[in-house]
Amino acid sequence: MSNTESSHAEAESNPKLRALVALVIFMGILIIAGMIVVGVTIANRLGKAGESVGSAQPGFAVADIPVPAGCEILETRPDGGRLIVRFGSGGRCNQVLIVDLESGAVAGRLNFVPTE
Repeated sequence: MSNTESSHAEAESNPKLRALVALVIFMGILIIAGMIVVGVTIANRLGKAGESVGSAQPGFAVADIPVPAGCEILETRPDGGRLIVRFGSGGRCNQVLIVDLESGAVAGRLNFVPTE
């Protein structure tokens, strides 16, 4: 009897060895199934990311937002369907604009003036 035939005969006669072989085969199948699930999940997420970028359409093409001369934009921050723009550099420049992102119109303006 050759060496492989004796190992095979020993595995068939020893129940612990048979259980170990079955366990190794089962774990190999689980690893392969897990890799397939991960691959499919990655492919689906990449497909959805491409759709969302292509389907996003702005509510307006061009909008002119009035900015006082000499003022600088300190901060912009999206907030739902609005864009909040904070200006600075003193005087009349201390203000906040709220821009509607769907229409591009200025929805509101907050002017910060000194009190006496």
